[in-house]
Formats: sequence, structure tokens, C-alpha cells
Amino acid sequence: MKILFIHKTSAQYDGQVLLNLIYHHLAKENEKENVRFDLILLKEIKSDTLLFKKEWFNEVLIQPSPKTSWKRREIVYDLILNLSNSPSAVFHFLLAKGIRKKSIQWFESKKIKELNSYDYETITFERLLDKIKNSPSEGRINLPVLNIQEENLKTTAELIDWILQSENQRPLSHLKYLFFYFSETNDVKEIEAILFLLKQILSQNKQKIIFIIKPSNNQRESNTSELEIQLTQVKEKGLLLNFKEYSDPYYLLKFSEKALLHVTNDKLLNMISEVKKWNGILMQKNTLREFQTNKILERINYYLEKSSPL
Repeated sequence: MKILFIHKTSAQYDGQVLLNLIYHHLAKENEKENVRFDLILLKEIKSDTLLFKKEWFNEVLIQPSPKTSWKRREIVYDLILNLSNSPSAVFHFLLAKGIRKKSIQWFESKKIKELNSYDYETITFERLLDKIKNSPSEGRINLPVLNIQEENLKTTAELIDWILQSENQRPLSHLKYLFFYFSETNDVKEIEAILFLLKQILSQNKQKIIFIIKPSNNQRESNTSELEIQLTQVKEKGLLLNFKEYSDPYYLLKFSEKALLHVTNDKLLNMISEVKKWNGILMQKNTLREFQTNKILERINYYLEKSSPL
């Protein structure tokens, strides 16, 4: 059996959740068969990530030319899935030969385009699976499969401990802390909500807070966001900003793994915590009003009380 995926990913992990979900579902569903998975990738993923591994596929073609795709018409696939509605993806999809060919549709994507990338991709996965066949929901993979290299995780843990100890802090495994991970922002309400939570937690508890700012994909005139400026003005000793510019996903994994709780507005980290069953709270822009922020603080205190029983 031969299956071809055609996909175009974008910045960071966008597009990789969908590819991860559909690949692992079909691999599990056909595990007793000899299945060949090929991938036409219209924007290169330069290395393996938490959600993508080249070894999953027999052949990965990066931005193939029309001539290359035409020559590959001698391969007849049992199933071809187009995971993108970009013009280049549609072109290669139409050119490829397959017994069954399924694609996401532009008008379907338009209806959910306002969603964040993680929700968009999981909904697209469900819709695409419905097109392949009427598969019962209980047999479907609901969360991505993480590609974690344990050696990288171990090395990261050692580096974190070295940095902490150089700042006269305890090693991560002996540190009681909360992990905050937020995209850089200049939004006043969002910053006020984050600072409110930080100050309330630091004033009420002995736990420290490790804070990392996720860099923006957009070019900025200034190298420093307003969020970072405000954080550096927080005087409480319990706020650790040593790692505020670390974007390596293995730092996120290690900090989340050892934290009593993480608070974030990042859907990817929230998804990872669901897979790993870590305590986490997702803050979105519609939760920034005073009432919801107080509710989030109540949830944080609940988790802290639960993790530190009398």
C-alpha cells in the first residue's frame, strides 16, 4: 500500500500538528500492512522537530519541480492526501496519480481560518478523516505523537542546572516553581493581566516563577517588547528571567515537566501538557477581563494547594 501526503508548512510548528495526526492515525490503522508513506513538502522543515520526523516517510521531496512531479506519475498511490490549499499544493495534488485522492477544500478552511493554528489543524484533521472513510471517533488519535530525543532532554537539564547554580539558585529538580510562557506582546490589557497574576502569586506563595517570552514571527522596529520591559521592572526576587529569550523547545519541555504548574497563551505548549498530562492553564485574550483573571488566579491557587498538601 502506498500513501502520499502533500503539505506546505509555515512558520515554526504551523502545519505540523495536522501532518503528525494524519500520519500516525493511518500508520496505526494499517500497522499490519506494509505501507509506504511518501511526503511532498512545499516548504522545508530543516530538521526533526517535536512533531515531525523525516524517518516516518520512505521518501521526502522538498519543493519538487513540475518536471520531477510529472516523472513521478509512474507511481500510482493507493491514497493521496493534500493537506494544504495553497496553489502549489493543489498543482502537485492534481499532477499526482492515485486510486483515491482527497484534499482539504478552500471554502471549508475559510470557515475556521479565524481559529488558532492548533485548533484549526485538529478540526481539519477530523474533517479530512471523515472524507477518507467513516471512521468511528473512538478509534481516532486525538493528540499528536511527540518526537522527543531523550539525550537532548538530558543535556538541556544539565545546562539549566548549570545556569541556575551560577546564579546561586537550586537545581531545577529541587526548585519549587511555576512556569510562565507567553508570546511577546505590546497589548496593554494582556500585559496588565500577566503582571497581576505574577505579583499576586509572588506575594502569596514561596514558589518562584520562571518566565520565558516566546519571540514573535513578525519583524519589530524595537528589539524589546513592552512585555519584556515591564517584566524587568518587577522587583520581586522570586521572578527568574534568566531564560527569558530561550526558544529551544527542549527548555519548554524541561521547565514544564518539573513545574508545579505552567501558565501560557501558547497552544503548542498547552497541547504538549495534554499529551504528557502536566498541570497547565491556557490564557487566551478573551480571558483577560478582571473577572476571568481572578478566576485564573483561583485555579492557580487550587493547583498550588493540591501540590503542597498540609
